Amino acid sequence: MQIPKSLMLIIAVLILISCAGTQKFSTAKYEFEKGLALFNDGKHEQAVPHFAKAAEIEPKYMEAYLYLGRSYLKLDRWIDAIAPLRKAYGLAPKETTKVIAGDLLDAFFGASLFEFRKGNFQASIDYLRESLKLNPGSAIAIKELTKSLLAFGTKLLSDGKILEAISAFKETIELSPGNFNAYFGLAKALFYNGEALNALDAIREAIRINPKNKELGTTLLSFGAKFLSDGKVPEAISAYKEAIMLSPLNIDASLGLAKAFFNNGDFRNAMKAVKNVLKIDPRSDKARDLLLQMMIQE
Repeated sequence: MQIPKSLMLIIAVLILISCAGTQKFSTAKYEFEKGLALFNDGKHEQAVPHFAKAAEIEPKYMEAYLYLGRSYLKLDRWIDAIAPLRKAYGLAPKETTKVIAGDLLDAFFGASLFEFRKGNFQASIDYLRESLKLNPGSAIAIKELTKSLLAFGTKLLSDGKILEAISAFKETIELSPGNFNAYFGLAKALFYNGEALNALDAIREAIRINPKNKELGTTLLSFGAKFLSDGKVPEAISAYKEAIMLSPLNIDASLGLAKAFFNNGDFRNAMKAVKNVLKIDPRSDKARDLLLQMMIQE
């Protein structure tokens, strides 16, 4: 039986395609093996172009992507390592993804640290978020992300980007609920944003976590003074009371509290606060002047 010419043509084409595919993979494998020999010899820079070529020739060559990424890791080129390792992870059989995930996590951590040291906090945070997607609950990733978010929040606050700072501090608290610096930073950000009550709630939480921190008293005094000048007298009273609880002998806190009570029309408590100042320092001119002013107006 004679085979039709059209069928023979199709068979010939299929054979040619098969041969081309075999030749293509053979070339890719040759490049990979050259790269692997250099990699095993510690010549990681020289190995890179061979792995890259192998992956270019055969786009589904998982091992080529894997060792290209590993070569970059050995060279501390963390950011360069991410793309090929991601590709290898996507191509790998399920039973080998765990090993590749470890390499990819190393790349994310290295890239994050690299960006953090340059002050590129947002980039650092983005890499760490990716690492948490790959390995949810990773203690190292959470720790590093907390550190980056805190630094980013502090920088945003100093740059006057208050809303972004609030967001960064809140995310930090979600990751690390007992973090003093996150609550303290959030309190200051909320204060600058005019959210008096929320700022007080945040600083109370900071006090609960670390009541011995020396910055707390100074911050509460500045809160009280600003609340008082803005006419937020109840908030000022709360801030000064918190400052006195931290440091009962703080004259400025008691004087501030006396002024706040006085402005609120509460002469009895204002008088008690002034007398408390005079117990601490009987020679306080500020207390005597305030007491005289109160007596005249009463």
